[in-house]
Amino acid sequence: MKKAKKIKGNWVKMIFFLTVIFLCGCSIQAAGQEKKQSRQDEQHYQAMEKEYRNGLKEFLNQAGYRNSGINMTKVITPKEVAAGTTEESETRTYMVGIYNKKINQLDHREREKLMTDLVKVEILMNGCDVSYQFMETDI
Repeated sequence: MKKAKKIKGNWVKMIFFLTVIFLCGCSIQAAGQEKKQSRQDEQHYQAMEKEYRNGLKEFLNQAGYRNSGINMTKVITPKEVAAGTTEESETRTYMVGIYNKKINQLDHREREKLMTDLVKVEILMNGCDVSYQFMETDI
């Protein structure tokens, strides 16, 4: 009788430890998949940023502002559950500084028109917030 209880107790312990090992394996696999998705998202954003910079450079060249310097700063807000959904999403905001001596020489009205024209290029940023600033330059 004692031997039967001991064998039963060993089986219970073994099943418990196997369950713990199985659950740990599942959580490690899920974390790995999330990391892979995060890497894919980052690669997508990097490609989108590169395409945007190239489009912005091309737009400025066609508008007569050749050799413009472009500085992009991105702000990423942490992932959170978007309102009304169960999906986690992060938001990205880009601040774009444009350096060009010709732009510095424009009056306020001309700068505002150029600023509104930049929205045509912004469509490449696929839902990200973009703000522009014309930077003063001495060069």
